[in-house]
Amino acid sequence: MHYAAETELSKEEWPFDHDPHTQTYVSRCVVEDGAPIVRVTRDYDGDWQFIGPVEDPGEDGCKILCLHCVVERDPSVKLLAGLTPGMRALRETSSDKWELEAFNAKESDS
Repeated sequence: MHYAAETELSKEEWPFDHDPHTQTYVSRCVVEDGAPIVRVTRDYDGDWQFIGPVEDPGEDGCKILCLHCVVERDPSVKLLAGLTPGMRALRETSSDKWELEAFNAKESDS
């Protein structure tokens, strides 16, 4: 599903309350190495982070991608469209279910 700016997407196709072109932070390993997204964080300021299986996301670095590009890479993140600021979703592998939890502002993933 490539997002087309002139096409109105249904709620099933696009469950997010954000524009598909919203900028997100994505682990370098996800973008460049094809690693799975195993952690999704919605920062207190509303920013989205999509993190791969790395010990230290700060060491791995990040890239900026549009939200729709992340959804195209991993449609399972559409399940997290309702994630509110201060929440994150975790899983061990791409085939596991997402586990949701709140986090403290001092526990930043970046």
